[in-house]
Amino acid sequence: MRDDDAITRTMLLIHEVPAARELEPAQRTGEVCLWCSTPAAGREMVDLGCVGDGYTPHACASCRRARIRSLRTYFTWANHWELCADCPSGQLCSDGDRLRLAHLDARQMAGKTPPVCAGCKQIISWARRSAPVVFEGMSGVYLTYRHVTDCQRSARRAP
Repeated sequence: MRDDDAITRTMLLIHEVPAARELEPAQRTGEVCLWCSTPAAGREMVDLGCVGDGYTPHACASCRRARIRSLRTYFTWANHWELCADCPSGQLCSDGDRLRLAHLDARQMAGKTPPVCAGCKQIISWARRSAPVVFEGMSGVYLTYRHVTDCQRSARRAP
């Protein structure tokens, strides 16, 4: 993903831009940055594309870069998981762990909330191994996470 290509713009719209109903009016009209709410006046703002009637979100360049980095690190990590012999089997993999930490750092730098395990709904901590989970649901493709071991969902199901 390059910062200015159509795929990057589309991925930002699909995975990073919230629904209009979740935003303040100034965020919907592009008067402030979609993510940090900094006023557009006097700042370089990037048009994220028209999302709907009257919804034209904009982002400051630094927030946009941070969100792109978060997406890139997620997809790099997910791609590694698909190709690695060790990660899906639960074995410790230094490359997978490095990519996981890089993604968690990118999420944090983008101001995003900590990721939550799709299984047990607990926050994914930096200390616990986790996996990227990409799945297609009724409303589209979702980028989620799960614990690799010791997921509380499994513990609750035990007799």
